[in-house]
Amino acid sequence: WLLGEKYGYFGNCLNYNVPEVRETMLRYIEEQLLRYDVHGIELDFMREIYCFRYLDEDMGVCTEIMNGFIRRVKAILSKAEAKFGHPIRLAVRLTRDIDQSLRFGFDARTWAKEGLVDMIVPSPRWGSPDSGIDLRPWKQALPGIEIPGCLETCLETEANGITLNTAETARGLAAARLAAGADGIYLFNF
Repeated sequence: WLLGEKYGYFGNCLNYNVPEVRETMLRYIEEQLLRYDVHGIELDFMREIYCFRYLDEDMGVCTEIMNGFIRRVKAILSKAEAKFGHPIRLAVRLTRDIDQSLRFGFDARTWAKEGLVDMIVPSPRWGSPDSGIDLRPWKQALPGIEIPGCLETCLETEANGITLNTAETARGLAAARLAAGADGIYLFNF
């Protein structure tokens, strides 16, 4: 069920090409959503982005598998919405680039077109802070989807260590993201 040694550090990531992996995740999501009255969930595919053996598998097929997975998550959300009587939003955290995300099997355009997601969070990965991600391509490709600016707790990383955001730098970066058109601010690792 794992990606395997060929994928190094990411070898222990679950392979969503395996039906049992998807079913296990969907059962967990359903259990939580039908047990607890929440107003939203997030699928964080940046920790980790590797859900398929992208070096060995047909990523077109994998993308359709992931689209089916997201459709089933949306169906579970709809079931929970009926139970609790209010909307439940779905957010998905992806890479900084919409086409890069697609290469890993995450088809945000289809999700938006089908009304499956409410928010997409283009974001850096830990250790690669980038608070200046260009959100315009996302906003143009995904009309009606909330696209917040993501701030990583790291301000910068260097060979000799990490500089963390302070309250002042985080406020400044948040103001810059909002001025650049972000729909809100998403704080990661804070």
